[in-house]
Amino acid sequence: MAETHGYHPVFSDLAAESILALPRRKQRIVMDRAYELARWPFIRSDYIITDTNGRPIEHLLVDGIIFSY
Repeated sequence: MAETHGYHPVFSDLAAESILALPRRKQRIVMDRAYELARWPFIRSDYIITDTNGRPIEHLLVDGIIFSY
């Protein structure tokens, strides 16, 4: 597994189920991109939406996948 300098991907149950439902090749792409994001966690996101608790949730579109963090 790739070294992540203290950060690592954590998925909600729904996200994990969605990833596992993908074909194996697409699963690998999603996980590779998730670990890339963990290596560079301060990359500028594409847009931010505030959740119902007032927290900013960043969204990054990579290879047709939207990562929210």
